[in-house]
Amino acid sequence: MKASRTFLHSCLRHLPLILGLLLAIAFFLTMTKTFHTRTMHHDEANQALRFKDLMEGPGYKYDPKAHHGPTLYYFTLPHVWLSGKTTFAECTEATMRSVPLLASALTIVVILLHGKLIGHWTALIAAAFFACSPTFTFYSTYYIQEPIFVLALTSAILAGAYWVKNRHPASLGIAAAAIAIAIATKETWVISATAAAMAGAAICLIHKTNPKTLIPNRREWIVAAMAFFIPLVLLFTSFFTNPIGLWHVITGLYHGASQSTSLHRAPWYEYIRRFTWFKNAPGPTWTNLPIVILAIVGTVRAFVKPRQKGREFLQFIAIYAFANLAIYSVIPYKTPWCMLCFCLPTIILAAAGATWWPAHSNKIFPKIVSAIIVAITIAQQIDQALLTNGRYNTDWRNPYVYGHTVKDYLGLIKRIEEITEFLPDEAKNVFVITNVSDAWPTPWYLRKRKDVRFGDVGLRHWPPEQNPAFIIVTPETEDYLKVKDDYAWNTHALRPNTFLFLGVKKDIWERWLDHKINSQGNNATTKP
Repeated sequence: MKASRTFLHSCLRHLPLILGLLLAIAFFLTMTKTFHTRTMHHDEANQALRFKDLMEGPGYKYDPKAHHGPTLYYFTLPHVWLSGKTTFAECTEATMRSVPLLASALTIVVILLHGKLIGHWTALIAAAFFACSPTFTFYSTYYIQEPIFVLALTSAILAGAYWVKNRHPASLGIAAAAIAIAIATKETWVISATAAAMAGAAICLIHKTNPKTLIPNRREWIVAAMAFFIPLVLLFTSFFTNPIGLWHVITGLYHGASQSTSLHRAPWYEYIRRFTWFKNAPGPTWTNLPIVILAIVGTVRAFVKPRQKGREFLQFIAIYAFANLAIYSVIPYKTPWCMLCFCLPTIILAAAGATWWPAHSNKIFPKIVSAIIVAITIAQQIDQALLTNGRYNTDWRNPYVYGHTVKDYLGLIKRIEEITEFLPDEAKNVFVITNVSDAWPTPWYLRKRKDVRFGDVGLRHWPPEQNPAFIIVTPETEDYLKVKDDYAWNTHALRPNTFLFLGVKKDIWERWLDHKINSQGNNATTKP
């Protein structure tokens, strides 16, 4: 009887953690259903082809001028091996997108580990807000660096907080390794590091803490240095095959800063607009106001209640979130997936706001009110997530969609596949003549073909060695190509206000069209 009572007590004590782990599994399984409902963004396709170099090409080398860090590609490799894929052509959208999704599922686990700092039920609510967040559910199935970046940053902050609390060298080692992973993921680590430094300095001033007390001892320095430099050196040198990659860690910051002043410019309030209240055309309104309001309550809780669990940590999170938002807002360069960096600390603050009243009262009424508020917030977030990941998952009215490949583009790919299947011996060679930005995501969708050639829009003569069955061109090249050869032309949208033209040799096109018409006619006559 005593043993069963002890077991029951242990289960109840760890109930938030158990529920949270189940939530992480449910989140992962639910989001896998959205893998194939959205076309590949051109950035995703670009990342995927970078992975191809690692898997079966010349190997990976960090390019500080045009790409982010190496973690996404190296973390994808074991997943591809475990999934039984032996060639890049066998990889699918699900293969690639499983990696960032797994990172987000692990982020839920890391949020749950905040329980000893902010309370286990607060951590569980934060994990629930994360799991149904339209922002995170959308980008968790994007083959981009941000989900891994958020996981690394969150782990570093949590481990650092535990080290400050218990001064255990292992906590500092985990924090150092997580920082190294963040650096090896994206150059914007410098923004988050600046925000964290500002938050740490502010907390020391508020609580009159001597910074010298936070300096590691010799043993801790050794552990932290090993945990930091080993993954950093291995990843950036491509496992000692590219030593100059370490120097590119520095030059990558320069190139990232130079891009921030020229591309993707938007007003300072763009992130606030997209996250809080977004409606730019007839259709749904996207809003995270319930989360924002609760986060404001959580921030007030952190600074006005002198005695509460995790007060200093919540204050750090509040300052860190605001500093991140402020820095990202000041920088002219803006892409919506950057919102993830301040979205997660905002969610943690929202959970703290939702549990403020019941945390300071033993009465049942505050707990009921808090439960209702949490339930309404989760319901609203789920509704937004369904819109974001469902009907509007490539629609420009969605605040998280940014220059996404429209679904009409798949018609171009399907047309090539259908004609090739009908005339496998004749429908050979695909020639793509576009500018660099409009070439994507074509290399991904034609990855199984060995007869694809890419050319630049500056090409002004027809290659004599090529007699392609298919030509894919942008408007600036279509005019001079269509008079050069006898092709039938189809128009397909690539992105909003961006089009591609598919040219098919007329003899192939006419034979396929006759086959298509006859097939439809035969099907119609056989119907009862």
